[in-house]
Amino acid sequence: MLERALAPNLSGAINVPEDGAVDRRVLVSGLWEALTAEGVIVRSGIEVTGLKRSHGRVESVELADGSKLQARTVVAAVGARSGEAPWLPSECRPPVRPVKGQVLELRGDPADPVCGRILASERVYVVPRRDGRLIIGATSEEMGFDTTVTAGGVHELLREAYRLLPDIAELEFIEATAGLRPATPDNIPVVGATGVEGLLMATGHYRNGILLAPLTARTIADLSEGATVTGPMTGADPSRFKDRDLAVTG
Repeated sequence: MLERALAPNLSGAINVPEDGAVDRRVLVSGLWEALTAEGVIVRSGIEVTGLKRSHGRVESVELADGSKLQARTVVAAVGARSGEAPWLPSECRPPVRPVKGQVLELRGDPADPVCGRILASERVYVVPRRDGRLIIGATSEEMGFDTTVTAGGVHELLREAYRLLPDIAELEFIEATAGLRPATPDNIPVVGATGVEGLLMATGHYRNGILLAPLTARTIADLSEGATVTGPMTGADPSRFKDRDLAVTG
């Protein structure tokens, strides 16, 4: 048996050797280091308050501290708030809504892990890390912008993970967090040009933001250089939501 700690009452499973996982914290840290090494200036924790245009084209973005960043191309990667960001022109805001997801982090002995592979059932996934941590996720809740960690959410995740892998009961409970996924009516991302020249959109990835990050980045880079989108990202064109009422209700 590949995973001996699996619940004995499981009747069967599918092995997917190519399946993988990315630690988002390590990824972000790596990206930050790469940008710094290339001399890119990164400003964080400052809200964007306005978008200035000249002759119909993007000219700069205004920040909450009163400063402005000159740019001929602006990428709006606003996540779950894409549909309501006040600095975005109303005609460019996509029908993106927040979907809450609660995630748990447990810790065991890295020398004797409870599992060595990503495990998933129809209700939960369990992702082992090399340092002994175990990630359990994730709920899917239509709760607006609420990011409260709830007893019900924690209970649901632990219950379903225990049914899959009973040994989690012996692990140390580290933390529970809640985040917001940017979801669209058709569950397809919104990546591409908007109705404003120089304003590009990259949002709506729902559960697959990290998985689609390389393809999204390549698409945005090509568009910023004047190229035409080809391949699978053609279906993510923001223009498909021009008729907002049809997009939301139909």
